[in-house]
Amino acid sequence: MISFLIYIVESAVSVSVFYIFYELFLKRDTWFRFNRYFLLFGLIFSIIVPLLDFSASGFVVNSQNQFEIDEFLSLGSTVSSIEEQTVKTVSNPHYLFLFYLLIVSVFTFRFIQQIVKITKTIHAHEIVKYKNYKIVLINKESSPFSFFNYVFIHKDDYGPDSYRDGSNELLLHEITHAQQKHSIDLILLEIILVLQWFNPFIYRYRQAFK
Repeated sequence: MISFLIYIVESAVSVSVFYIFYELFLKRDTWFRFNRYFLLFGLIFSIIVPLLDFSASGFVVNSQNQFEIDEFLSLGSTVSSIEEQTVKTVSNPHYLFLFYLLIVSVFTFRFIQQIVKITKTIHAHEIVKYKNYKIVLINKESSPFSFFNYVFIHKDDYGPDSYRDGSNELLLHEITHAQQKHSIDLILLEIILVLQWFNPFIYRYRQAFK
């Protein structure tokens, strides 16, 4: 339980560092595809790297000036020890974990609810097929968005002729997102958000992805 909480905290710190770097150095760049790949790499890095064990116990370099790498890497062990002690200082870590799971459950329910809502929207509206994509013509006012090979757009904003001659920028923009499998990025981000609901940077991260 404590190990899992430490993993979540380490992952949250990693996500925060990547977002701060993006905010300081990349946000104003016009290399949108590079920015997207950077943010996606940050998510994957933040999921995988905290799971790895970088301890080098017993590893020794033999040379004329022999030294032990353990001495150099002792800082990493110290940081891990501090993180574990921080979690243990909570009066009752079991209650902390239960509270964390409670909020995770709320966010999980909200995420599932969004998926169900999209599914209902697909079945409730007219669908126009175009190549490998399905354009869902919705009735209520809403910003266009895509979900895998489905593109959702208000029926008044849809014009098949304007799409063919390239003048429907809204539709073209969302089809580009569908082509780039942007939905996979967003689903991965939403899953991480469910686990890191306490991290304020993950919400900024999601906004940067849109």
